[in-house]
Amino acid sequence: LFVVRKERPVLLFTTAGPSSTHLAGLILKKRFNLPWIAEIHDPLVSNSGKKRYQRYSFHKWLEKKIFQDADAVIYFTEKACKNAVLRTGIKNNSYVLRPGANPPGVSLIDYKRTDKIHFGHFGSLDTDRNLAQFLMVLTRLFLKEPCLREKVVVDVFGTDLDETTKETVKILSIEDIVCEHGRLEFDPGTGKSGRQQVFEKMHLCDVLILVHGSSDINDEYIPSKVYEYFLTKRPIACITSHNTELFSIIENPMPKIISIST
Repeated sequence: LFVVRKERPVLLFTTAGPSSTHLAGLILKKRFNLPWIAEIHDPLVSNSGKKRYQRYSFHKWLEKKIFQDADAVIYFTEKACKNAVLRTGIKNNSYVLRPGANPPGVSLIDYKRTDKIHFGHFGSLDTDRNLAQFLMVLTRLFLKEPCLREKVVVDVFGTDLDETTKETVKILSIEDIVCEHGRLEFDPGTGKSGRQQVFEKMHLCDVLILVHGSSDINDEYIPSKVYEYFLTKRPIACITSHNTELFSIIENPMPKIISIST
């Protein structure tokens, strides 16, 4: 309220996953009657899975208020937009825009082959989105071609291994193959941000790993890092389902895609 009174903006723009962001936009829209665009990253309401009644009811109420009061509602996938329109019964102010990704402002690093094949995963891992399936497939390959075990490395950037992946690594006895690099932060020595370093590391990978996950909203979201992957023009190994929009996007993308259907 203070900032709006002081800066006198001509437009309100809320963009985020948390519902509190759009609740703030709704309040400001009501108070100042400014044009309002709401960009919703992940669906506020899920029609499947376990529901906590109070949270579900609040988000369903907020979703309808956004459609009623926002001048434009933006989603990142057709399915998320379609489902929200069906729930609210309002469709004349909703749009689908692919977010894409901006280059991080660093000189591109030329890929150079090394004596090992580096598979790189970037971003978060959790129970619904883990590397277990990928690692099991990789281990089956080692059984057929034992010599490949000495030539493969799986680099994990940006996060610690989730419990499911940790357990899989332990069961398969491949601790020597999976390398955790953690989160890349600002480097005062080079002046490069964490994102710039991540982009450089992506360029050096032989294959980038993209795991869509197994949650109940997979058909309504696309991992944001897929657009950064595309910018690198490196091969991508993607684990997703046939009925998702991600699958349709990666069938004919800029880089070469290895699609693994689940």
